[in-house]
Amino acid sequence: MTEVSFYGHDAMVTVDVDGLASPVEIRVAGPVAVHPGQRTGIHVTGEATLHA
Repeated sequence: MTEVSFYGHDAMVTVDVDGLASPVEIRVAGPVAVHPGQRTGIHVTGEATLHA
């Protein structure tokens, strides 16, 4: 993970994904307990769209 930006009710997490040239931005509900440089995973519940 490269960056976390908090917006009060949600956060934007930017992660590097193996096999993709550009990082992926993920908007999550509420605060997150991860920090830049920490290895993390992605789990999608419901519908999602990846814009590459």
